[in-house]
Amino acid sequence: MLEDTLAETRNYYAVALQNMQRIISKCEEELSQVRHDIKQQNNQYKVLLGIKTRLEKEISTYRLLLEGNVDR
Repeated sequence: MLEDTLAETRNYYAVALQNMQRIISKCEEELSQVRHDIKQQNNQYKVLLGIKTRLEKEISTYRLLLEGNVDR
């Protein structure tokens, strides 16, 4: 009787542990995907920031040209 209860308890916790391990694995996969997405967004941000900086320089140059303040 006591051995049956012990076996049932072990089985219960073994199943619970398997379920928790599945949940943890799923969370790890999701975290990995989020990290990948963040890395991609960061790279896209850097590219866009570079474009913005070049455009601002170009606008500044044209503005100076329009005002006639550029030395030749």
